[in-house]
Amino acid sequence: MRIYLTLVLLSLIYTSFGQKQSNIWYFGKNAGLDFNHGSPIVLEDGNMDNFEGVSCISDRYGKLLFYTDGLTVYDKQHQIMQNGSDLAGHPSSTQSGVIVPVPNSETKYIIFTVDYAYSSGALSYSMVDMSLNSGLGRVTNKNILLQYNSAEKISAVIHANYTDVWVIIHERQSNTFKSYKVTENGLDKNVITSHAGNNIGDGVQGYLKCSSDGQYLAMATYHSRRVDIFNFNQLTGEVTFHSQHSFPDATYGVEFSSDSRFLYATVSYDLKQIYQIDIENGDKMIIATPSMAPGAIQMGPDGKIYVARYDRPNISSKYLGIIHNPDTYGTGCNYEDQALYLGQGASLMGLPTFIQSYFSQNMSISAFNNCFGENTQLFVNLSDDILNYMDWILWDFGDPQSNNNSSSDISPFHIFSDTGLYNIKVTVSVNGEQIFREQEIKVNENPTITLPDTIYLCNNNAAVIVAGDDNFTYEWSNEQTTSSIQVTEPGTLWLRKISFAGCVATDTLEVVREQSPIIDLPNEFTICPDSSILVSAGDSNYSYIWSTGDTLPSIKLDHPGNYAITKIAKSSCRATHNFRINEHLLPDFSLGNDTMLCEGPITFQLDGFYDYNWNNVSTSNTFTINEPMIVKVTAKTIDNCSVSDEVEVFECCKFQIKYPNAFTPNGDGFNETFKPIIIGISKYKMTISNRWGEILFTSTDPEDAWDGKYNNEECPVGVYFVVFDYERCNSKRGFYTETSVGSVTLLR
Repeated sequence: MRIYLTLVLLSLIYTSFGQKQSNIWYFGKNAGLDFNHGSPIVLEDGNMDNFEGVSCISDRYGKLLFYTDGLTVYDKQHQIMQNGSDLAGHPSSTQSGVIVPVPNSETKYIIFTVDYAYSSGALSYSMVDMSLNSGLGRVTNKNILLQYNSAEKISAVIHANYTDVWVIIHERQSNTFKSYKVTENGLDKNVITSHAGNNIGDGVQGYLKCSSDGQYLAMATYHSRRVDIFNFNQLTGEVTFHSQHSFPDATYGVEFSSDSRFLYATVSYDLKQIYQIDIENGDKMIIATPSMAPGAIQMGPDGKIYVARYDRPNISSKYLGIIHNPDTYGTGCNYEDQALYLGQGASLMGLPTFIQSYFSQNMSISAFNNCFGENTQLFVNLSDDILNYMDWILWDFGDPQSNNNSSSDISPFHIFSDTGLYNIKVTVSVNGEQIFREQEIKVNENPTITLPDTIYLCNNNAAVIVAGDDNFTYEWSNEQTTSSIQVTEPGTLWLRKISFAGCVATDTLEVVREQSPIIDLPNEFTICPDSSILVSAGDSNYSYIWSTGDTLPSIKLDHPGNYAITKIAKSSCRATHNFRINEHLLPDFSLGNDTMLCEGPITFQLDGFYDYNWNNVSTSNTFTINEPMIVKVTAKTIDNCSVSDEVEVFECCKFQIKYPNAFTPNGDGFNETFKPIIIGISKYKMTISNRWGEILFTSTDPEDAWDGKYNNEECPVGVYFVVFDYERCNSKRGFYTETSVGSVTLLR
């Protein structure tokens, strides 16, 4: 007998926790599947016609117990179970409910139901006792309300203690998860609330699904066109944000590969697509474009993922799609579109919702709180048969640098010596036979927080606290969840910063109210032109930022315009003052340019000033001279703004250039050459050209004359152009360049 029992147990080591409880499926339009013989056998005896969410349960041997669409419970004979009508779910709810066995009971079950989008969102439960009605079961307590405001999402997974079950829902218009724990005593009153990810808004449709090993939670939000991935702690029921993925159309179904490396998601409205997401690096790709819209996707007991197919609004399909190798990267996962013919039944949008642990790989190892420096808990998935007949269990943590590298606890704790990958080994003895498993896990770094010890509310204004980027989840004690927040009240504030891996860092700071510094400056200053003013905003106990870029307490300003000064206290409270520098207006003031005294006296006159000083000899507003000199004047306004100017008056400078308009180079001794008469010219150049622009003569010597020849040949009679370039005397007794253009007629 012992040998027989050992063989049975060894035959079960490749089955997962209660796996056969998910072996019978009923869904869609009277469709059904039986997985008890490996590959699914089509069932045509179902009595349920439902568009979306359904749930089924079998016993530990794979025999059907009952199934439900959230409104009606059908027994194993496909009749309505006693008191099994009018449950509080809805056939158009994405996941109308899930069936959970009461731990350590062979006969008691709980049906959790969630209402559909256009309702109050009631989450309720009903009790089923299979010992009643000759083993066909009876609903004993019905529609016990747990809460309102639940989305059309519900998932379940085994607790880390191998016995209890977590039931997880998401609330509407929020980022709130609720985790309900089912124990042998029923529903635990201690509900775990987590705030993770973004607000789902109206995205109440779409699946919520745990990975079979309990590490992750995925959620599709239909109208938001996204899928969010979360970390799930099977020990505490807490949910923390992992990553978010956007899609080109509405998202509905989600399912993990058996090794939890990949997540599959369906996109179905105008588009018809199935995506694979690599959870570790966040990459996603289309692995299939089905001929009909893909709806729910669900892992089967055979390790394949089954895809509901339909077309809007309610066109059913005679086939299910199948992802044959979901643990394989990319299109190698091998999706087949019309893979499983459903006989008399048909697929619509939904597939059954189960406790996801039913599909876990037996002896797969999970780690919770696998963060450096933390007490990591290890968990191995074992079937009920192994747990019931286990002799002993031995763990090897693959961490020889630690003080304790092994444990005989069923779910041990260990603090790893460093971050990185560790090869975990577990050996289980069942009736003297040993089962071995090894698996690599990653110990992750903890996030860091660099919050200040104190932050100040200046003048009762809000203060902004930045704790990092959006690659983390944030939980503040004031219930805010963003990476940066505003605070308006003093007090102690704490923060939990959570990484994708679920590692947590915490910090606190004090929020203190303080007054900003005072800047005692007027709004305007007025200065004289070409002068400056020293502006002081305080002493060296503060920091300063002027709009000029200066950082000293006092600066000189010498230009009119708008300025600003920011004065910063050591608490970082600051005050800013804007002011303007104006200039006094001055009357027109100029003695003009240097000039020449040629004939008679010159009189200079200024008006509009309060005081004058001419060459220290006159205080009148006029000044007359009769001889060359430098004239200087200083004038003051009534505002005591002083301006000065000077000019030079020098003797008249004579300038003249004259030339004849014709000449006769005919050898008679008169007007034989062309030459100008110049006075007051410095540099000089004369250029003569014909009407075609050909240069015939050029000279820089004022004494040179043109004899009417070009290359020693006489030029013909006619008009020739003359250009003079020269520097001439100006009124400042300097020279400036000038050009004069004229013409001369050559005669014979």
